[in-house]
This record gives sequence, C-alpha cells and structure tokens, in this order.
Amino acid sequence: MSRDLHHTDIDFYNFVKVQIAEFDLQLEIVWLIKALSFVENEMWQGLWVSSTDGSYDVPRHHWRRDNTLAATSGTMARRAYMRLLHITPLRIYFSYLGAESAGGLDATRRAALERRLGRLSRLPASSAANVECAGVKLNMLRMKNVFASRSDVVNRITAHYKAQLMEQIYTFVFSADILGQPLSLVTNLGTGVHDFFHEPAKGFFASPEAFVTGVRKGTSSLVKHSVGGVANTLQKTTGGVGTGLSLMTFDDRYQQERHRDRAHERAKDVGDGLLLGARDFAAGLFHGITGLVVEPVRGAMDDGVSGLGKGVVRGVLGVAVKPVVGVFDAVSRTSEGVRNATLQRPDSIRMRPPRIIDADEVVRPYDIHIDEGRYFAFRLGIGEYQWHCDVSERRCVVCTTTHVALLGIHRSAGEFADVWRVPLHRLSGDRLLVERTGRRPSSSSSSTTTSTGGGTILLISSEERMYRIPVEDDAVLAFVFEQISLAIAADNQRRVQLRRAANRV
Repeated sequence: MSRDLHHTDIDFYNFVKVQIAEFDLQLEIVWLIKALSFVENEMWQGLWVSSTDGSYDVPRHHWRRDNTLAATSGTMARRAYMRLLHITPLRIYFSYLGAESAGGLDATRRAALERRLGRLSRLPASSAANVECAGVKLNMLRMKNVFASRSDVVNRITAHYKAQLMEQIYTFVFSADILGQPLSLVTNLGTGVHDFFHEPAKGFFASPEAFVTGVRKGTSSLVKHSVGGVANTLQKTTGGVGTGLSLMTFDDRYQQERHRDRAHERAKDVGDGLLLGARDFAAGLFHGITGLVVEPVRGAMDDGVSGLGKGVVRGVLGVAVKPVVGVFDAVSRTSEGVRNATLQRPDSIRMRPPRIIDADEVVRPYDIHIDEGRYFAFRLGIGEYQWHCDVSERRCVVCTTTHVALLGIHRSAGEFADVWRVPLHRLSGDRLLVERTGRRPSSSSSSTTTSTGGGTILLISSEERMYRIPVEDDAVLAFVFEQISLAIAADNQRRVQLRRAANRV
C-alpha cells in the first residue's frame, strides 16, 4: 500500500487478493440465542451513546470527546483506489442444528427465543428445521480500477454475494431434515450412477484388468450411494416424525433426555444402529409405562393438586405416545447406522473446546482447561461447572453445582461420553471412601497416607448404589477426594438454606 502526500485521504492498492479455503459453518440454536442476547445488551451499550439531551443514540465513533457530534459527510470518509481486486471462489457447507443438538431448550432460552421470534420460534427450535451440509458455491469477484470509499467497496462485495446466495436458496430448502434432505438423496444417486458408467469406461481404454476393476468400483459405488442415500432420507424423516410426536407428550424432562441422548451418541455402523435403536425403543416403552405413576407424583410434588391433574394427563399421553416415538427412533437409529456404514463420511474433529459464555454474558479470556470443563457440563446438562480433573488417560471427573460425573474421553478424536453421573444430594461425606491399590477400603482419615499406586474413590449413594472413580496418581487421588467432599458439603449447606427460607415463607 502507498499513499500520495497530496491526497492523504486516499489509500492506493496495486493488487488485492482474498483467498479463503472451503469450510464448514455450523450454527446451533442455543448459540444463536446467546449471540443475539450479547449483541442486544453488551455491544449496543459499548458501541452506542446517547445524545446530550437523551433523545436519540449515535455511534460512539461519531461522538467527540467534547460531547459534540463529529462530521460524517461523504467528503470526510477515507477512499481507496485498487488497480485490481480479486476474491477467489468460495465453497461453504452450511449446517443448522436446532434444539436437539444441544439437549433441548430450557425454559429461559425458549422464552428468549419466543421473545425475539414470536410464534415462529417453534420452527428454528425444533430439529425438523435442521439443515445438514448444504453446499453453497460463491463465484469469484474481480473488479478493476476501483475508486470508492471503504463502505462502498464493502457494499459492492455484499451485494455480489447476496445475489448469489438468493440464487442458491433452494440448496437450504432441499437440505432440510423436515423434507428428508431430498437434495442429498439426488446427489448420492447421481454420484452412484456417474461412477457406475465412468469407472468401467475409464478402465476400458487402459487394459482388460482395469476394465474389470472399473466395473467393480462402479457397481460398489452405485450400491453404496443408493443404499446410503435412501437410508439418510429415511433417518431424517423418521427422526423428524419422532421429534414431532415427542412434543405431544408435554414432558419437558423426557424431551430433553431424548434430545441429549440423540445428540451425544451416533451410530457408526449397522451394529451400533441396531443396538441404539433397540435401546431407544426400550426407553420409549419404559418411560411410557412408568410415566403413569411417575408423572402424577412429580406433578403433585411440584404444584400440588393442579400438578397432580397435569401429571395424570402427561402420564396418559405418555403411555400412548412414547412407545410410538420409540419405534420411530429405532428406525431412525438403524437407518443412521446403515448410512454411516455405506457412505463413510469423515467426521469433523473439534480442535479445541469452544468458548462458553456464562449467564452474566461477560466475554472472558479464553482458558482451554476451564472452557473444556464448561463444555462438558454444558453438553451433559448437569449444572454450573465447578472443576474437572483427569484421573487417567481416558477418564475425567467433572464436578458441577449439582452433579459429579465420570467421563470417558478421547481428545484426539474430539469425543467424550459420561460413564456415570450422580446428583450431589444423593451423596454423603461419611459414605465417601478410598480403596488404595492392594488395600481394603478406608475412610477419609486415611486418604492422605503415602502410596505410589493410586487407588479408587468409592461414592455410595442414598440408594446404596456404588460409583467408582479409578485414579492412577496419589496426588490426583487426594485432590479429587477433597474436592468432592467440599462439593457435597456445599450442596448440603445450600439445601439447608433453601429449606430454612421456605419455612420462613
């Protein structure tokens, strides 16, 4: 870049080239709600200031230190001259994930979404509105001898890409789960048919052996893409129907648990699909039958007589609807396994945990350890994060304000799953034991004895169920034991304070 001394308000660029590699853009409904809230609250207050009489707001960069409005005419705007501006073609794979991607929406987030979108909030929040891998190709932009202000250049670029996005709006519509992703089905069938004819033809002009290999490859591609495409459409359709039916149960706990299970466990092959499908069917049947008793009791405990009536209605609806949801989930899981086994799509691996913004909506400096723990707690839906610690190469303990959980983690693959989780109110400090390697279980008083082999922390719940935390290092053993003891004590104290406050009321 160079600047003429006689024209200090003009920037000269000989050649400007922008090149962006293709990438995946995934949006989640919970992230969108947090982003909208942040923009409305923090950014508006930070970027805009009120006029002296408070009658209107102006951008902060238009406000001088002496509280007078700065000149904003076009003559004062800096201009730029570019001999050549070149933006290479851009390929984006867009995915939108509704509430199912984040374990469902709680009451606060659903209220925030309804406040911004009104009656339309049900559509983006449901998994029926999901869009998966909608490929958008944006052509290159090439402009010569550009002489304009920076805002004018940005407006030209925006108009160029906006027009192309409007021309490809069909890719978003036909990639939606609510339609079974017909665009993906057509693409897979087209790829299979193309390979079926192209591979043998390519080998025909090389050698007889290459022709035979081409026939084999083409036939295999046709079968895989046909079966995988149909299985993908069936999985999306049945999953959407199951999600729609689950809304008829009016059971928020059941919906969130179902969403969380479907979000965290994917069928990698046919065996996984059959196993998860059988489990989902059994879960629907179990929740439907037990809901006849559990829902009225839970409603009576929450809202008394009126809650009892609502619980009876939820129980009756659940026994009729939840098993049907289980059937659709079983078909969806099996189809998912068939699709992943045939198409063999490479999974995207998260390189680092995402930044989690707390309820106070303050953006803090990124800390990979803390944000990893917050990500675990957020995905599992087990309360506000307190601490987490690796107890072995593939095991991690996470403690929140309400739960203790043992996770199985595989960081290189970006995967984790909860081995078990237990609420803190079901634990007691005097039933927290340590089993040293080669020794009998001991109480907390002997947890500080020296040893080099680690041990196992035993958590015995009020239902007499035992939860084990195998630890390989003594220092980690002492730390985890002490922190869990403090968490149980803090939870007990908090519950006592709540009971006292309720009694005063």
